[in-house]
Amino acid sequence: MTTEEFYSDETAALHVNDDFAKVRQQGYSVELGDTISKGWDFMKPQLGSLIGFLVIAGIIVGILSMILGLIPYIGSILNGAINAIVLAGFYYFFIKLYQDKYATFSDFFESFQDAVPLGLSGLLISLFTYVPFILLGLIGFFAFDLANVNFSDPNEIIQMMQGGTMSILLLIAIIPMVIISTLYTFTAVIIATNKSGAWDAMESSRKLVMANFGGVFGFIWVLGLINAAGALLCGLGLFVTVPLTYASIFILYTKLVEKNGAGEFFYGDEKAPLDAI
Repeated sequence: MTTEEFYSDETAALHVNDDFAKVRQQGYSVELGDTISKGWDFMKPQLGSLIGFLVIAGIIVGILSMILGLIPYIGSILNGAINAIVLAGFYYFFIKLYQDKYATFSDFFESFQDAVPLGLSGLLISLFTYVPFILLGLIGFFAFDLANVNFSDPNEIIQMMQGGTMSILLLIAIIPMVIISTLYTFTAVIIATNKSGAWDAMESSRKLVMANFGGVFGFIWVLGLINAAGALLCGLGLFVTVPLTYASIFILYTKLVEKNGAGEFFYGDEKAPLDAI
């Protein structure tokens, strides 16, 4: 079936719902070293612009986070929506750079045009991430009678943690957090490239990652270590490692798009449906 036939078919929408069918059926490798190396080569000529945007994004996110921080519990979840909208600007810049070999600083802010799906997906992912903490927090609350703990007294806190059970609960809560974060790795870039709705993009990312969860998990873990190393340099290294993280995820995504049957990188049109049949 050709691309034209695919999109003239009245049932095309049904096929598109099965995103990345080819790579999910045939599998794929992440090629960790090559992907990060290509990510670096791709972003290096634009490093000045990337650092400039990261500074501005940090200021925007920081101010809004302070405001949202005034709202107990809910503020932290809403902060996920803000981060998703602002930081997705990296992908919009990379899309323009990849397609036209040239991008302007204003391209970073194209993500605000898709604020609704980006914000909603960020909100849902944050909510899914916090649910385990909330549930285990409730368990800890009743198990340790935290309502009667005087948190201003270090001795009471030490006594509460002495058994180690509370620490174990926190570690257990981190596991689903890491899994959820990995599953939705490609959500923002799918929204950026395909103008997908929030849930459709999240499902596409989840199904794509599940085709090689171990590989993507290892990829994200290594990027995390790179950022940790950047943070050790008085935080200055993050000005390089954060853009590298987004560039590497973008490059991995383009590889998977090509493997799925696209002749070239696509932007939500008839050139290459997600589901290459």
